[in-house]
Amino acid sequence: MKTFDIFSTEAFKDVGQQLELLHREVHHVTEHRLDDRAVSEAKAGIDRLNALAYKLGVTMMVRVREERVGSAAPGAVGEAALTDARR
Repeated sequence: MKTFDIFSTEAFKDVGQQLELLHREVHHVTEHRLDDRAVSEAKAGIDRLNALAYKLGVTMMVRVREERVGSAAPGAVGEAALTDARR
């Protein structure tokens, strides 16, 4: 199982690369029209990041409520395994 840090870093890196490619493409295409598939994939990546951020928020609220913060915090997110929705 991946730790949250590794999982979230990879997710942000992947979506960032997609957005960078779209940005470069729009500046090199004279018609300023992007590939619909590339836009859909980037949007899906952003949606996955949004879901990941929501999951993190819920996890942190539960931990605060249950006083599992600070020295009582678990070493890695493990209550609900983080999985990549693409796999």
